[in-house]
Amino acid sequence: MPRSLAFCVNKIADNLGYLELDYGLRHPSHDLIEAVGARLKANSIASVMEAGLHEFLSGFIADNARLGQQIERDFRFYG
Repeated sequence: MPRSLAFCVNKIADNLGYLELDYGLRHPSHDLIEAVGARLKANSIASVMEAGLHEFLSGFIADNARLGQQIERDFRFYG
């Protein structure tokens, strides 16, 4: 599962990168996805299990929610 989370984060980062290239604008969501990716890369399976899988997943879910909200603000996806 951590590999699939990392894959998804990388794809989001790629797509935000394409938007940055197309529009020539860098938004806070770009920095946020880089931080999420760095946190994923900094953890090993052993460190995740040691700290607690539930805590790791709860933190990832919170990061993902913040990222979604930031993308909404940055690209004006208001509901």
